[in-house]
Amino acid sequence: MKVMTLTAALLVAGSVLATAGVASADTSTGKASVAVTGDNGILQIDKAPGADTKDATGNTTAKGASIDFGKVTLTQLAEKAQTLPATLAAKTFQVTDTQDSAKWQLTGAVTNFTVAGTDKKFDGTLTINNVPLSTDTSATQGAKLFDAESDGTWNDSHTTWNNNDVKASILVPQTAKVGQYEATITYNLTSGVPADTASATPAGK
Repeated sequence: MKVMTLTAALLVAGSVLATAGVASADTSTGKASVAVTGDNGILQIDKAPGADTKDATGNTTAKGASIDFGKVTLTQLAEKAQTLPATLAAKTFQVTDTQDSAKWQLTGAVTNFTVAGTDKKFDGTLTINNVPLSTDTSATQGAKLFDAESDGTWNDSHTTWNNNDVKASILVPQTAKVGQYEATITYNLTSGVPADTASATPAGK
C-alpha cells in the first residue's frame, strides 16, 4: 500500500515540474478544410426482388431469382380468385447513392403473368409494400415503391439504403389455366423527383 501511494506522489510531482515556468505569450488560430462531394458517384439499384445483384461498379455479382408465390390449385380457383402472399425480407431492396442526389425514388412496373410458349396469361395485380405495381414500364409511370425518406436502414455514411421487411401479393383469377406463370418486373430509380408527384405512395408515407 505504501509503495502504491509513493508512486502516485512521484508522478504528480513530475507533472508539476514539467509544467513549471510555462507561460503563454501569444495565441493565434488557423483553419483546416476538406470538401466532401458527390463527384464520380453513382445512383443505382444494387438489389431488388427478382433482379440481378450489382456491386459498386455496376457489375452483376449474383443472378436474380423470381419472387416465389408458391402454387394454387384449380379446386381453390373453382371457389374464388386466390390472393397469394409473400414476405420480402429486410435488405431485399438496396439503393446506393454516392452522388448526393436531391431526392430519389424507386418505382416498379410489371407485365402480365404468362406461360412460356402459350397464350395463357393473367394480370396478377402484383403488390409490393401495399402498392399495386403499374403495367406501364416507363420511368415516369411506374408505381412508387420507396423513396429516400422511406422506412429502412442506412449505412454509416448514409449512402446505401435497405428496406425493412415488406409484404408482396398477387391475385390469381378463377380463369387461370394450369401452367407455370411468370411476369417481368421493371424497377426504375430516378433522382430529383418530388415525392408528391409519384403515382403511388407506400403505406405510412
